[in-house]
Amino acid sequence: MAGFCPKSILLWKTIYHIFRAGAWTTLGRLSMTRCATCVRADEQRRAQPTAAILDSQSVKSRRPRGEVGFDAGKKINGRKRHILVDTLGLLLGRGRDSGQLSERDGAQQVLQRVAGWFTKMRKIWVDGGYTGENFQKWVKDRWPKLEVEVVSALNRPRLAVLPRRWIVERTFGWLMRHRRLVRDYERTETSAEAWVHLAMLRIQLRRLA
Repeated sequence: MAGFCPKSILLWKTIYHIFRAGAWTTLGRLSMTRCATCVRADEQRRAQPTAAILDSQSVKSRRPRGEVGFDAGKKINGRKRHILVDTLGLLLGRGRDSGQLSERDGAQQVLQRVAGWFTKMRKIWVDGGYTGENFQKWVKDRWPKLEVEVVSALNRPRLAVLPRRWIVERTFGWLMRHRRLVRDYERTETSAEAWVHLAMLRIQLRRLA
């Protein structure tokens, strides 16, 4: 943190105190959202996205703490990051890191947190882990204009690029280039969320540079 902030702006201890207090969770999200609007404008897109992609990523935990679970499919003991991105791969929202939440429960958490901010959204692409009438009915009951489309990997070649889903996988790749996000190092949920926002803000600023 000391090397992150030049002395001419603020003392690093002040920045660290703000970070530890949890204030960056809100500040970082607002900064990230405003920056994303600028990136979308550069790409000649509307400020409000009309479509998004939802997915989760399992990451190993450095040491057991909080809600840690086991992903039997990927054989990873750690937590899941549930994220929602637009068609450019920019982060729209994320759920609470947890090893216990299923894909559908994590998806509901993400949508409850952010769907009200993006009133123009009409479609969400998801993978096979979100199949089921219960989830689609849950979405329809809350956002009647929002359609959920499942992009399944069944009956496709093993290394095939899946339509739309490759976008969110690319976003996970962007995030994993940041050493702090390769594993779950954080003791608190707010700290984990703040580092994701910082990483995405850095990605967006580089695109605008």
